[in-house]
Order: sequence, then C-alpha cells, then structure tokens
Amino acid sequence: MIRRPPRSTHCISSAASDVYKRQVHGYAKLVSPSGLIVRTRDEQIIKKGKIVYDVGGVFSVEERRFDHHMKDFKETFDGGHSIKLSSCGLAYRHFGRHTVKNVLAEWGVSEEKCVEYVYHKVYEDLIMAIDAMDNGISQYPPENDPKYRINTHLGSRVARCNPAWNSGNEKEKTIAGFYHALQICEEEFLWQMHSQACILYPAFAVVEKGYKDRFAFHSSGQLLHLQTACPWGQQLRALEEADKEGTKVLFVVYSKDAEFAVQGVPEKPGSFACRLFLNEKWRGLRGDELVKVSGLPGASFVHASGFIGVAKSLETVVKMAELTIAEKNAKMADVS
Repeated sequence: MIRRPPRSTHCISSAASDVYKRQVHGYAKLVSPSGLIVRTRDEQIIKKGKIVYDVGGVFSVEERRFDHHMKDFKETFDGGHSIKLSSCGLAYRHFGRHTVKNVLAEWGVSEEKCVEYVYHKVYEDLIMAIDAMDNGISQYPPENDPKYRINTHLGSRVARCNPAWNSGNEKEKTIAGFYHALQICEEEFLWQMHSQACILYPAFAVVEKGYKDRFAFHSSGQLLHLQTACPWGQQLRALEEADKEGTKVLFVVYSKDAEFAVQGVPEKPGSFACRLFLNEKWRGLRGDELVKVSGLPGASFVHASGFIGVAKSLETVVKMAELTIAEKNAKMADVS
C-alpha cells in the first residue's frame, strides 16, 4: 500500500485551532481523512509534508503551506472581516466551501445559495472565534471587565483533552487527547453546518414572509408575525440590513405551546438588551395578577426582564405590544 505523504502541524498541546484545521481538510476530501498526521517542529519532517499547518513560517496556497505566525502576515477571511486568520481560518478559507458542499450533499442539500450561506455563517459563528483566540484578540476592549466568564466554550473543552501539568504529560496521553479533541470538534463542526443548513436557513422563508406582510398584520410595521415559530434573530437582522429605510421591528409575535408569545427584538446580535421591553408594571407577573394589573384578559406571563410575554390569544399579545409602544411614544412626546 502506498502511504500518503504526511500532513504536518505543531507538536505542542492541543488547541481548537490546531484540531479544526485538520478536521476541515479531512472533510474537504482532498486528502484522505485516514492520511498520516505528524505533529512536529522538525524542519526536515515539515519539508516532507503534503500539507503543513501552523508551522514552517510560510503561507502559500500553491505549496499548501498554511502558517500564520509570520511578522508580515495580515490575511483576513474577506474584505468584510477584520479578524486576522489563524491557520484554522486559512484552512477554512481555502477548503471550507468545498467542505460545506460535500457535507451538505450527503444530507441531500445542493442549493448553491444555501452552500454559500452556510460557508459564511460557519466562519462567523465558529471559525472566526477560533481565529481571534489563537491570535490573542479580545471580544471587548481591555478596560471593560466582564461581569461573568464562560469556561465551557469550545476552546476550553478542547483544552481539557490535554494532560494536566502535574500528570506526567506522557506522550501517549497527549496523542490520545488530540484524537479525543478531534471528536469534540467534529461534533461541533457538523452541528454548526447542520444548524445553519437544516434549521436556520429554512427559517428565512418564514421570517421573510412575516417581514414582507408586517404592515398588513399591523399598521405600524413594528410587529412581525410568524405563522410558524422558528429562529428569527439573524434572519430579521439580515432583512433589516437589506431594507435600510424600512421601519424597525420592535416585537415578534408567534404561537408558543398552545399559547402566543410577544418577544422584544435585541438591539444587537447576542445582546440581552431589547429595542423595547414590555411594560415595566407587568414584569415578573403571571396569571390573575397580570390580568388585573394589565387589564388584558388572557395575559399569562411576562418575564421579569420584560423581554417576552405570553397570553392565551394572538389578540392579547398584540395588545401587549401596542400598549408598550404607546407608552414609549407618550414618554417621548412628554420629553419633547
């Protein structure tokens, strides 16, 4: 049997960027996923590698060298992104579109528009964060202290695959940990593609219809009605960005477990702050107490933060939104 030339990468502890660049290339099927992986910094071994990631001091697509540690390296995913690529991002930029196309084809998805959508969204929702962390780029300015920390993200889960500093750091444990990390990243990588292609992309049609019909549903254009409950955040943002002169949606209404919900639209992606929260007097109330305070029959619940409310009828959740918007407009009129 002829053995394929090795793929080389560095030999230190596993990190998400190191694992993913191998994973992306394997799924692209340009090299057999069973090909030999060599983790080394030995220049002579590196020179023999068919594809080299993260070592060697060279970035060249033609030579299949994907290092990013050079002083003059400034590559980004495209003109719309400013995060400098790690070797993971380089591999994804070069092999990712083919990777996505191959995997989606196995799931029976062949629409080119969907492939492009998934290719870009997987970068933005997964790979870009790996690029940023590998290059030491913070999510927020250094003067802003986070109120809490999340230690269960992908990078931390991959880091757990490394031997503990006081466990002897045996070579066998390091190798076993690397392959365990591959499994973790494979699951995340496939889930990201599945989520974008089979869940979020199909939701666009539902949200787009509600967006186009919003003035027919409510004269203000500030309420978006979804005929079917589905993910709507990134879809609505994309529609509003394309319709720059359009009225901003303040609330989304939809059916929820035999009831109906009215939910505030976040100010920014990932933010808990809404463009408008439900009436402050209703927050944290439910059942008869909420009906008494709001004067709305069938009102069931309003979250303590005011980001969502639930009622027994569509008419009631619409009224909850209307009264909240009216109160905001009245306060603005008083100020002016």
